[in-house]
This record gives sequence, C-alpha cells and structure tokens, in this order.
Amino acid sequence: MSGAFANTAIPAARRFAAFASGVQPPGEVLDAVGCQVLDTIGICLAGHTLHHRPRIENVALSFGAGAATALGSREPVSAPAAALFNGCLAHGLEADDTHIGAVMHGSSILVPAALAAAEEQDADGQTLLWAVALGWEVAIRIGLGFPEAFFKNGFHATALGGPFAAAVVAGVVRGLTEDQFVSALGIAGSQSSGVFEFMTDGANSKWLHGGWPALGGLVAASLAQSGMTGPETIFEGRAGFARAFARQEDAATFVEACDDLGAVWHCRDVAVKLYPTCHFIQPFLECTEILLRDTPADRIASITCFVPEGAAALICEPWHVKLRPVTIYQAKWSLPYCVANLLVHGSIDVATFDRQDPDETVMAVANKVRFEVARTSFPRHLPGRIRAVLVDGVERTIAVDDVLGSPSRPLGNERLTRKFRDNTRASLIAGGADDVIAAVEGLRDGISARDLGRTLRAATIRPSGRAPSSPSSKVASSPV
Repeated sequence: MSGAFANTAIPAARRFAAFASGVQPPGEVLDAVGCQVLDTIGICLAGHTLHHRPRIENVALSFGAGAATALGSREPVSAPAAALFNGCLAHGLEADDTHIGAVMHGSSILVPAALAAAEEQDADGQTLLWAVALGWEVAIRIGLGFPEAFFKNGFHATALGGPFAAAVVAGVVRGLTEDQFVSALGIAGSQSSGVFEFMTDGANSKWLHGGWPALGGLVAASLAQSGMTGPETIFEGRAGFARAFARQEDAATFVEACDDLGAVWHCRDVAVKLYPTCHFIQPFLECTEILLRDTPADRIASITCFVPEGAAALICEPWHVKLRPVTIYQAKWSLPYCVANLLVHGSIDVATFDRQDPDETVMAVANKVRFEVARTSFPRHLPGRIRAVLVDGVERTIAVDDVLGSPSRPLGNERLTRKFRDNTRASLIAGGADDVIAAVEGLRDGISARDLGRTLRAATIRPSGRAPSSPSSKVASSPV
C-alpha cells in the first residue's frame, strides 16, 4: 500500500522533506532506534580504545570547543567535531549495523549526527530518537532505490546516501521548515562521496565514510536554515544523484522505494553485527563456529563457503589478495582470513584486528578456505552455507538461513546489552555502563541529549588522547 507521500510528480527531495517535517515515528520504532543508539555508542567506545587506528581526533578536535561529546573524551567539543569523530569511530571498527536489503550502514552516521546536533541545540531525547528514525527511512530508500548500482560503479552506498540522511537528522533537531529540508537535501547532494578504492591496498580511509556524511549533514542543515538553497531535483534531475552515481536515466525503482514513506518503517529491520568484519562474512563465521563446537580445528582439511554473487565481489575477489591481505584493515573484508582466524584462535573480536599487520599463522591456514558462487536469498537475507571436509574424508555441511542479528533472528535486548558491556569494558569506569544504559533508556522519558552527553563524559575512564594500556575488549564474538 502506498504511503501518504506517494506521488511520482513530486521530486523525491520534496517528498522526503514533507515526510521529515510532518511525521512522528510510532513508539515501537523509537524502541528499535534506542537499541541502535546504545549499540552505536558502544561501538564508538570500543573503536576509541584501538591501538592501531587513524588519530582522527587530531583533526576533529581542532574544530574547537562546544557542547557536544566526542566519545572517549571527557571534554565537550563542537558539534562538527563530534559528528566527524564519532562517525569515523562508529564506522571504522566495522561492527556497525546494516540494513541488508539497502546495504546501508545507517547508525554509524545517524547516531553521531543526531547526538552532535541534539547536544548543540539542547534538544530532548525523544527528538534525538525521532531524528535517527526519520533519517534511517531516507537512507534505506536511497539504498533500496538503486540496488547494486552504486557498488558496480565503484561507490559506497553508505557514504553516498549518508549526507542526505544526516541532513534530515540535523534538520529534525533544528526544526527546519519543509522548504528548508528541501534545500538541506539539495545541499547534501554536493557532499555525497565515497569510493571503494580503499579495498585495493587496504587503506583505512573508509573510516571517513561514517564521519564525513555525519558532518556533511550537519553542515547542510545549518546552511539551509541560514538561507542557502539546494536543487529540489537533486535526486532525479538531469545532473542529479541518480545519473551521477547510479548511472541511471530512469529512477523508477527509487520512486517505488519512496512510495511507502510514512506507511512502512524499514529501520526496524536493521541487522546488528556480532563480529567487527564486513557483514557479508558473518554468516560464514557463524557456520564455522557451529562446526567448531564438536570438530577440532586440526581435523578440518578444507572449508568451502557458498557465497552469493553480490557478496563475492567484496569478500572473495581477487582471491589471491583475500588469501594474503596487505593490511589488517583489508583483512576485515577477507572471507578466508576471517574464517581462518576462527580456526586458529577460536574467536573474532576487536583485538583480532588491533595489530600492526595481518597474522602470518592465520594467512597460512587461510589456504584451507575456498568459495563457490551460489544462488541464495541475498540480499533480502544474509544466509550462509559451508561444506567442511575433514582429514578422514568425512564431509559436513552447515547452513544458516539468515545471519544472527538480522530481523528474522534478532539478538534480543539481553544480548545487545551484553555486547554493549563487552564493547565498553575498557572505556568506562566501574558502573559507567549501567549509567549510560539508563540514560539511553530514558531518552523518551525526560533525559535530554545533553544529559546523555554529560553521562558519557563522566563515565569515561581516561582523559582524551591517552592510549589504553591493554587491547580492547571483544565485540560479542560468539553467537551462543
């Protein structure tokens, strides 16, 4: 059934603007978003403890002081600094959630943007949650509207759609009018960027694909409120988004994806990650963990992973590079490296990738891993299937219909809370995790964005800029 904003004669930016300025998300959507906020904060704090990461704070904190929170720091910073820094932390760890159908990592952009904007504007907690929910709906429809088109042209959907979604987030917090929302979206279109070339040599510039859209959305909303105008036809125009990035003359699929705005809330269907790796790898890790429950690793001669074609291009090709990733960051997109790490070490967590170089022992075992392209339910679901051949010739096949943490197999609040505690064990003082959980849970009941920020800063275990004394805690490494 079409939503209230279904009208192909109206430009998409206008439809998004009417939606963002005129819709209140239902309570169950805000509950889901609250869980995403907590998960994202935990991921940022885990990322902050890494020994081997780009020191984004050296740039972000030069933006000056303000009322916003740079996660892991005790001192308030400016909203642009917080959006950039927290967005990089949230996305760079590769533990952020995904809307699988849209292939969109929304929370790593939307939560940093919302927290920064809401602290700056002294907004209440419910407004923060509304902003994230509305921004998610825009981001998801951009992803659903151009299926696989961005990746085929070398672009990262999250980085392209993120500035639009973050502009909606900041616009909701700032109370933009419908016309100002249109301009904010038009301005955001000039900030869409992000290519996959980092995969070639394992550069970690992909961290920026979370931080830059969050910052860009704040800037777009501020400029629109200050009188700058943006093109209303930013999405479907002659030189607009669809033609520039998707290489499509016809935006019919995008129009169709927008038809249920206000009627269907896709942000409830976001999948949470269990491991700090590419999401496409995770069902195969789950299958391998199931295998290892009753099969010692030294009895496994080979493992064949049956990978969807759309995922194989990212996690399997070129295979010789995946077998021996150049950098540890590149290893996060290597199916054989990640599976082999389970065989060698028995787990995958934040510490797995917090090292200078890839593990030679793991790369040697990676030669046991193979892949075949298979027809699956991807991208509607993220299934996994492996066939293991043991040293005595016995074969075992293990499959999951959808990855754990997906809408069809949700983690539940208890496991999400456990993941948050694991992620923040090295970052927060004793009792700090309880305080942050209570603050996030209170966002709908009177806790303001600044209250949350103050709680986070007070709970931080060390001053900003000091390296942690031990490797980071796990991102919940086991599905059991």
